[in-house]
Amino acid sequence: MANKAVIFTFIIFILCIGMQVVLAVPDVSIPGISGVVKPPDVVVPSGPSLVKPVSPVSVSPVHKPVSGIVSSPVMSGASGHETEAESVQTAVATQNVSFENRSFAPDRVIVKYKTSGISTQSSLSQVQIEANAALGASVIADATTLGITGMQVVSVPNSTGTEKAIQLYKMNPMVEYAQPDYIYHAFPVTTVPVQVNQNAISYRESTISGKVNEPSAQIPVSPAVPVTKAPVTSGAKSSFVTVNLSNYDEYTTSTTGTSGQTATMSRTMLPSVSASSASNDPYVGYLWGLHNTGQTGGTADADIDAPEAWAVSKGSRSVIVGVVDTGVDYNHPDLKANMIGGYNAITGTTNPMDDNGHGTHCAGTIGAVGNNGIGVAGVNWYVRIMPLKFLDSSGSGYTSDAIEAFAWGYARGVRIFSNSWGGDGTDTALQNTINQYSDALFICAAGNDEVNTDVYPQSPSALPNANILSVAATDNRDALADFSNYGAKTVDVAAPGVSIYSTYRGGSYGYMSGTSMATPHVAGIAALVKAVNSGYTVAQVKQAILSRVDIKSGLSGKCVTGGRVNAIGSISSGSSYDFYVGDFNGDGKNDIASVSKTSSGYKWYLDYSGDGGTDKSFIYSTSAVSWDNRYIGDFNGDGKDDIALVLKTSSGYKWYLNYNCDGV
Repeated sequence: MANKAVIFTFIIFILCIGMQVVLAVPDVSIPGISGVVKPPDVVVPSGPSLVKPVSPVSVSPVHKPVSGIVSSPVMSGASGHETEAESVQTAVATQNVSFENRSFAPDRVIVKYKTSGISTQSSLSQVQIEANAALGASVIADATTLGITGMQVVSVPNSTGTEKAIQLYKMNPMVEYAQPDYIYHAFPVTTVPVQVNQNAISYRESTISGKVNEPSAQIPVSPAVPVTKAPVTSGAKSSFVTVNLSNYDEYTTSTTGTSGQTATMSRTMLPSVSASSASNDPYVGYLWGLHNTGQTGGTADADIDAPEAWAVSKGSRSVIVGVVDTGVDYNHPDLKANMIGGYNAITGTTNPMDDNGHGTHCAGTIGAVGNNGIGVAGVNWYVRIMPLKFLDSSGSGYTSDAIEAFAWGYARGVRIFSNSWGGDGTDTALQNTINQYSDALFICAAGNDEVNTDVYPQSPSALPNANILSVAATDNRDALADFSNYGAKTVDVAAPGVSIYSTYRGGSYGYMSGTSMATPHVAGIAALVKAVNSGYTVAQVKQAILSRVDIKSGLSGKCVTGGRVNAIGSISSGSSYDFYVGDFNGDGKNDIASVSKTSSGYKWYLDYSGDGGTDKSFIYSTSAVSWDNRYIGDFNGDGKDDIALVLKTSSGYKWYLNYNCDGV
């Protein structure tokens, strides 16, 4: 019996030695189940037709001063299927990837120390120095650039590794949390941008020809057919010639000629307001997300109602939107006037030039200069765009650089951040940072994996912060895009995100698809809301967007609101005025109607010239019921818009039509 006890004790001793040996071996790569990683936004060739998103492509590693990249198996959905490129990445991984099966820097850790109970900064610094010394870690970034008290990014020895260092930091009672420096992606693909000759397409140039002695010659011209020279049929006389070019402003001029001669005049024709959705930008017709007439084969009015919003506000240069992305081509002719200085968190410099294209595309949707005769128009014609670059030329970047970009922008006035990037899982450091900037709104792409983010959470879009607004993508028929993520609890709204035309690096333009493209539509609306209601809080701006969506049956259960965003509704929400757009005087141009509730009833103000003045006013009064349900349309076919009021009575809904816009 004694011999058995000795043998048993010896076996236990050997096992203990074996455990110690195992614990001393460096971490190895242990593939886990695949996480949900967003595939690339889709970039397609020029032309306004819809294009189905293509399969995701592999993303090259981030170029940072670290020894390698830790990668986990990834997939384009939730199936766990690996591409060949992804398998190669996994094979060369040098560290354990058990942290939510995500890619991260192999030799860096983000550490957040507790600040409560520490009386002075010097005490906090001493705690950090001692903790870092114990692990042989060196500080890469601290609160000075990160903007978060008690936060540091540290480099740890390769012999220790990221995960072991995190475990050791967590053992320190003064550490609030420690985590990897995760990698995020903007999902880039090889692009085929549309090259544009700005000088050639600024306006349409036509030759105007006519016969003298016809004082008001009306010459219809087809935009697709050049105007030919017409002979002068009488003696030398001066005569007026008028050209009516479809979709362009009428132009009248005079000429002198003699019999047998040909009089030719050239004129740069300006697109008419009605034809160009209140913008003379030649490619504005491609922007179905702003104004959808069915021009791309979609459903009319499956858009954000941008022209209706522009009748009230085209934005304000007192509003700054931070585009947290791959940078922005700040020299782009369609963006330059709306750009302000930004930051490059990768290099630590103030040169955030876009070396990818993704960020420039997003910036154009938010704020390409409107009515400048070139390219496109953004949701805001006037706004300040601050490029905050943390994603490199491959579209990849780190948590720590995103945090640094947030801090730099926030310190310089950004209160609306547009974030067309993300990754799977929960990023505590990112959540902590966004919480700190509680008076800023973070609009975030929901992702392109066709997954429910209630089940497969994403960062930052699905983080539980009150100041995050998560965006899914819709197509030109108001259906959820086939690639878009969704979530009844974690996705707030939807916005146009399929075949979106916008600015691209190098002064060009191109189409892209993705929730990355939907996000700047919403960021642009948020900027419009602030332009109209400068005193609004984050909660009020967010509520204005959420409360005035266009409800769509296909979005029911797919997002919190069940709707696609609406710009005119959002800027009217909560205002002392409601705004409507219509041709109330029959001159062929849209007018602005403002409605205000007074003690006598609802007073209407009509502005025919769009100059902020009042050309006509009237009041609908009643002591029994309110006139809250209002509709605009030409109900009697006289070419002028009328006002319809709908009242709920004991017998049903009663309609009142006012043809003369006079309150009667």
